[in-house]
Amino acid sequence: MSGTVGGIACTFVRPSSPTGKKTRVGTWIVAGLTGVGAHRLGVNDSAFEFVCVLYSTNVGVNTWAAALEALQGQLIAILDDHGDPYSGMLVEHVSNLQKTPAWGAVGLGSAGRRGEITIRGVIT
Repeated sequence: MSGTVGGIACTFVRPSSPTGKKTRVGTWIVAGLTGVGAHRLGVNDSAFEFVCVLYSTNVGVNTWAAALEALQGQLIAILDDHGDPYSGMLVEHVSNLQKTPAWGAVGLGSAGRRGEITIRGVIT
């Protein structure tokens, strides 16, 4: 299993909360009148969150994290672990890198590191 985020390879890309576009509704109340007014505002309001993980060396994880951080504010495509593609994803926030030792990672030995970053945004 593997995926890509904005063309950047990841060991794992897991959707935490991708949602489809929803119809937003605005409501209002007028003093002295009974009831509530409402109107449709359009189809949008669709947030997403993906958890991205990479197993690599310390330098590899740092380089990967810098590349993901550079995606903030960009429109990207994401391919998750299941092979499901997502396009038109506007990245609003990239979390800080969480890095831990990953000594058991195949082929990395004692130099192995696990990097994790969460990406949040909206579907355009």
